[in-house]
Order: sequence, then C-alpha cells, then structure tokens
Amino acid sequence: MFHRNGFISFIKFSGTVGLILLAGTCQPEPARAILERIYNRPGFDEVATLRYTFNVQLPDRTVQRSWEWHPHSGRVVSAPDSADDRIEYNHYQLTENFKDLDARFINDLYWLLFPYLILRDPHCEIENPVEATMPISGDTGRKITVRFKADRGYTPGDVYALFLNADGLIAEWIYYRGGAVEPTRITTWEDTVPAGPIKLSLDHHGPDGRFRVWFSNVRIRLKHSTDWIEVSRRQISDHQEE
Repeated sequence: MFHRNGFISFIKFSGTVGLILLAGTCQPEPARAILERIYNRPGFDEVATLRYTFNVQLPDRTVQRSWEWHPHSGRVVSAPDSADDRIEYNHYQLTENFKDLDARFINDLYWLLFPYLILRDPHCEIENPVEATMPISGDTGRKITVRFKADRGYTPGDVYALFLNADGLIAEWIYYRGGAVEPTRITTWEDTVPAGPIKLSLDHHGPDGRFRVWFSNVRIRLKHSTDWIEVSRRQISDHQEE
C-alpha cells in the first residue's frame, strides 16, 4: 500500500419575555475535529525524531524495514542501525535517485501515522462521519472517508474508509487503490498505545489471517529532550511476534 508525499449553538428569543430556545443543538462533530481531538494532533508537533521497524507478513514471505525520521527537518535514515545498509536523504528535498526508497518510506510511515499525516496533507479530502458497519468485526461505528487527489503522490486517487470505534479510535479500514470500486486491502487497527503525546496503532490484521502489518522497536524523542521514549506494545499477538 503505497502513499503520497504530503505533507489537517444558536440562541433565539421567542415572543415570550425571558424564554430562550436553542436552535440547531447537537451538531455532529466534523471528521477533522474528531481525529484532531482523539489523536491529539498538536502533540505530533512535539515529536522531534521517530524510530521504528515496519514488518509485513505476506502469504509467501515476511518483509522488514527500519527507519528514522526527523519530521521537522525532513531527514530520513533507512536501516539506521546498519553500518553496511544505512542510507540517509531528505524527504523535503527529494532527488530522483532516492524516489524508490522514499516510496517505501512513505508507505510504511502512513501505516503508522495515518491520522496525523492526513491532517497535515492539503491534498486530501476528509469527509464527515456516517454510521456504518465495520467490514471485519461487523460492529457498528462511524465511517470517515478520506480521498486523495488524482494528481498527487505515488499512488494518486487513493481512497480510505476509516471505521471508528466507540472511543473514536480507528478500529478498521478499507483501502481502495486509485479509488477502485473493489477494496484493495482491509485490515484492523489494533494495539493502540500512547507514544508520548500521541497514539500509535502497532498491529494490523487482514480478515483471512494471511496478511499482517506490525511495528517493532518503536521509540520517539520529543523536542527539547535527549531522552528516547520506548513505545511498549499492549498485547502480544498469537500470529507472530518479532
């Protein structure tokens, strides 16, 4: 699943003296406001450095990639702990020779930081929530549809349906590559844990158990600090542990 470079009550008086009526009470909360509130979007501005390993289990193989990202400067380090494979470049000043590597970086980053990145991305439309049935669990929740412009990013025109649980967290999603009619990928959003001032979901499972994305070795460093915050998993999956 590749992605783009992106880088989101009335009062009236009746004829009766002293009687106040509320007009238009209980307006639905806009989708952006929900995501900003639940995921504490301002908290993301405090993140100076993020390190993580992206793992994906496919039917025939498992892929693993490690990254270090400095969101304020745009600095990206691939395989930061490897003396032989370490590569460094700047995402905000991207040159042609790093585009293939950057496509992998953006893919992995959107799996981890999707709600924060879409709130920063001016090239996507976030539709207000509607009630819907979740595709895997069958639970009822709120669905927020996210549409990316057809002329932007590594896979233009992508569409995502986010299904929020009762706490407002993303519980499942559907990915439509290029805005396709049929789903390209459906997974859960599990193991949502605090990571300093933000929240991260560290585990994603497909409906048939043959596909999984998970994150390991996650840690963040905040601005004005030299200490790393280790992000601990809430639960251990029965499928596979890194």
